[in-house]
Amino acid sequence: MRRLFLLALLILHTSPQIANQKGFVGRALASAAQSEGAHRWNELAATGLGFSGSPASKEMQELANAAQEAVGIPFENRVPVRQGSTDGAAAIADFNAIYINPELFAHQDNPHGVKQCDLHHEAVHIKYHDSSCSIFLKLATNLGAPLLTCALQPQGKLKALYPLSLLVGIWAGRLVQRNYMFYCERRADSEGHYATGCYMCVREKAKDIKGTLECAHQIIQRCQETQDLNPDQKKAQAWSHDFIKSKAHYLSVDENEAIAADLEKQRKLCAFHKTAERTS
Repeated sequence: MRRLFLLALLILHTSPQIANQKGFVGRALASAAQSEGAHRWNELAATGLGFSGSPASKEMQELANAAQEAVGIPFENRVPVRQGSTDGAAAIADFNAIYINPELFAHQDNPHGVKQCDLHHEAVHIKYHDSSCSIFLKLATNLGAPLLTCALQPQGKLKALYPLSLLVGIWAGRLVQRNYMFYCERRADSEGHYATGCYMCVREKAKDIKGTLECAHQIIQRCQETQDLNPDQKKAQAWSHDFIKSKAHYLSVDENEAIAADLEKQRKLCAFHKTAERTS
C-alpha cells in the first residue's frame, strides 16, 4: 500500500480538471487501485460492514451487474444494488454495494440513459475501490505529516520551523485528499460513460445535467429577487448552490457531449436505444 500513497502524491500538483487517466499518473493510479493490496484493504475496510436499506429490484440488479461487467469488474468482485441512504445523490458506491435513492433514481421519469450513466459511474468507483482508497489516503496523509516531521528531528534554530512544517504537511495532505477525490469523480464519469457503449445514454445524461443546472440557477435568481425567504425557499437556495458547486468536480455538459459525439462516430448504441430507434 505504500506504492498507492506515493502515487497519490503525484496528484498534489496535478489539477483534477486536466488529469488524464490515460497518462502516466492515471495509469499508475489505476494499477495501484486494482492491485491485490488495494483489494485486501477494501475487504478489511468492509469487515463487519453489513448492508443498509433493502435490495433493489431485479431490473436494477441486472443493470448494475451489466454495468460492472462493462467496466471490467470480475464476477467474484461485483457488488449488489441496495435501496438506501445516498446523502441526497441518485446513487453512491460504498465498499460492498451500490446504493440508489428510489425517489431520484428508479422513478419512471428518469431517462434510461441517466440510469445507465449513473450505474456505470458507480461501477467505476467499485472497480478502483475509491471508497477504501480514499480512507487510506486520509489516514496516510493525516498521520504522515507529523511522523515525517518528527523523523527529520530538526535541531537548534530549525526547531522553530517544526510547527510551520507540520502545518504545511497537513495542508499538503488535505490537498492530496481533495484532488484525489475530484480525480476519482472525473475518472468515473469519463470511463463509466464510455463504458455505456451508447451515445444516446451519454447525451441523455448531458441533457439531464444541463437542465438541472439551469433549474438551480433559476432558483438562485428567484431567491435573490425575494426579500423574505421562507424555510422551503432557503432550503432550495442552499441545495442549488451545493449542486452547482459539486458539479464543478465532474465532467461538464460540454465534456459529456464530446463523449456522446465520439460514441456516435463509432455508431455505438445500447440495446434499449436500438429498439427505440427501430420503433420510432
